[in-house]
Amino acid sequence: MALVAAARYLRHFDFFQSGRIQELTQGLGAAAPLVFVALCVVTTITYVPPTLPIGLGSIAFGHMRGGALSLVGISLGACAAYLLGRHAAARLITRMQGRRAKVIGAWIARSNSFARMVSLRLIVFCDPTFNYLTGATRRITPQVYALGTFLGLIPRTFMISYFFDLFMKSTMGDLLTNPVVLAFPLVRVAGVLLLTVLIKRPAREIV
Repeated sequence: MALVAAARYLRHFDFFQSGRIQELTQGLGAAAPLVFVALCVVTTITYVPPTLPIGLGSIAFGHMRGGALSLVGISLGACAAYLLGRHAAARLITRMQGRRAKVIGAWIARSNSFARMVSLRLIVFCDPTFNYLTGATRRITPQVYALGTFLGLIPRTFMISYFFDLFMKSTMGDLLTNPVVLAFPLVRVAGVLLLTVLIKRPAREIV
């Protein structure tokens, strides 16, 4: 539902429908991808839903290139949030998020393995609270966090990018019957199943 709402929100702006965003992208030239990646980093650390910049990238660059740039940007943003949580905002984030922070923190405390990080990313995607608290708990090494985050974000990032591309060109009926759209919930289910299996086994820390 949030994905559809975000797509409808962007679709109502003539800026996205008229092709002016592509003109702006072309006007920026070689700097356009760098500007977009920087935008993704900023939105990720400021609690903007990642769906919006991914959708913007899909419209501006196409769903494959836009998805790749979004993946790089939100991965870097998630790593920036991790470092902020680790070195600057641990107590503040925990106090602000209350019970939610405690629940996520409990997950994180048992998850310092590459496979567990991937599974958690499949479940929570690029949740800002998760990003900050992962650094704040100091239970997950930077290497495990960065690689697990990048790989765990791949499926849903490209699926969201494809969804926006399809949404701008298709009817609602086409969307609701598209196999990629129908597979969205399966990503989270796969993450839950993988995490369930891993929790039953001792995790080996990958440094």
